[in-house]
Amino acid sequence: MCTAVARAAGARDEVAYLVGGCVRDLLLGQSQVDLDVVVEGDAVSLAAAVAEQLGATTRTPSEFMTAAVELSDGGHIDLTTARQETYPAPANLPEVAPASITEDLWRRDFSVNALAVRLGVDGATELIDPSGGRQDLAAGLIRILHPRSFADDPTRIIRAVRFEQRLGFALEAATEAALRQTLTEGLLEQVSGPRVRDELVKLLAEPQPVRMLRRLDELGALGRALSGVRLDRQGQWRLESTPAALTALKIGGRQWPFLLGALCARGEAGPAIERLRLDAAARVVVEAMAEAARRPLPRVLSSRAPILESRLAEALEPFANGERVVYWLRGSAIARQRLERDADVLRRTRADISGDDLLTAGIPPGPAIGSRLRAARAAKLDHGADAEEQLRVALAAACDRQAPARRRRVRPDVNGA
Repeated sequence: MCTAVARAAGARDEVAYLVGGCVRDLLLGQSQVDLDVVVEGDAVSLAAAVAEQLGATTRTPSEFMTAAVELSDGGHIDLTTARQETYPAPANLPEVAPASITEDLWRRDFSVNALAVRLGVDGATELIDPSGGRQDLAAGLIRILHPRSFADDPTRIIRAVRFEQRLGFALEAATEAALRQTLTEGLLEQVSGPRVRDELVKLLAEPQPVRMLRRLDELGALGRALSGVRLDRQGQWRLESTPAALTALKIGGRQWPFLLGALCARGEAGPAIERLRLDAAARVVVEAMAEAARRPLPRVLSSRAPILESRLAEALEPFANGERVVYWLRGSAIARQRLERDADVLRRTRADISGDDLLTAGIPPGPAIGSRLRAARAAKLDHGADAEEQLRVALAAACDRQAPARRRRVRPDVNGA
């Protein structure tokens, strides 16, 4: 990929550079799949040339002079025109203009991310390090490039902690002082909710998000990013246990909404939802978790009395995924067993007969078909009835058997939201 980028840039008399995190990680001996490239030239047209060489596609460019090449194996190359940035006011988005690679590196967040490798057409490379990033890598330090860096972009506070904790580094002393001063000035609260959300989503996707949230809390940044949120011991336990709950309950997809719900389970969900402007699916998860945290544990989970599997399935059917996670976290061993049984078997079990079988047997179309199929499924769950016995049970079931009542929800839950 690097050769293709270098050749495409050379053919246009432009110079391309690997930059930022991919250079940092390569210097730390970590493998790279996705590449970040800066070109002293036109990144959008260079992306088209690289995509043509690699048989790939390009993503729509953004207003910040960036484009991307989407590779067939799922990887991608992000390309950016070398640029400088000016901030019209603290916490605002920057204004950008074309610049040299050195100017581009000086606009970045931390010295360890302000590294570049020149890609030569002949395969030669050259490390460009204007701010001492390699030295900071060796020293294990996260250091900003100028004193007002956090004031220009307060979301760098969240990013600084993410890199500090991921890499096992420490905040350089002047950097931590500038971070705390930015918090004192209240600038993080002035950043738009979606920008804070994007940084928190990246943090929650890390392997050790609890450690990062704890560090944000220690610095006083967590409660400023999400008003009123504090990470107490119970909150840490909920966050640490949520991935296990998702695994036990067979809930796939995005994990971060459930972690956010666990973080805000003490009553901060409403303000967090509004500040971060969550999408509909994430909002459903967080709201469901907040509601479940306020309610007593449902009797079907708190009772130690035996229960038929069909009754258990019927009782648990209305619960959203967010509710199931909270009840798993709060529940006893019996509650967890019942929730896991439902996820493993009950929700996956269907009757071995169909509506067509009942129509063939003379049952007229209508609600009776559904109620009889439920009776057949109950026979299978409770007694292991085979298809023949299920049909007999369905035909003998009362015609006016109604579907179990379901609690009304404002929005449908999304599995794996």
